[in-house]
Amino acid sequence: MNTPTDDMAYSILDGYMAIMRPVAEALEGTYNFINENIVSKFQETTDDFLVQLALLHIGILIAIILSVYVIYTVTIRRFRFVDKCRGYIIRTLSYKMLLEGKAIGFYLSRHFVNTEGALSRAL
Repeated sequence: MNTPTDDMAYSILDGYMAIMRPVAEALEGTYNFINENIVSKFQETTDDFLVQLALLHIGILIAIILSVYVIYTVTIRRFRFVDKCRGYIIRTLSYKMLLEGKAIGFYLSRHFVNTEGALSRAL
């Protein structure tokens, strides 16, 4: 190797390439296999997560709709019924009973603000 030439360098490089080519091909095949597996598992996990997230949002939406319906049907309708019943009670009681009855006056003053003042002003 006192006088290296281009032909000698090519022959050494050819021998080195002949040894390294199978190793490089094996490494490339392994890399491609691992890369495809990682990408496919990531896509599967992402798809599963998106499905679970969509189901969670649908469940929350259904719970909100049911809550609104229950609040409307149970609470508001009962309050309307109670208000209607109070109106019926006041309409059925005579004006004289409202003025003279202490228990009724206390009940009304507790449930209706300034009822006694309104009744005394009506006289």
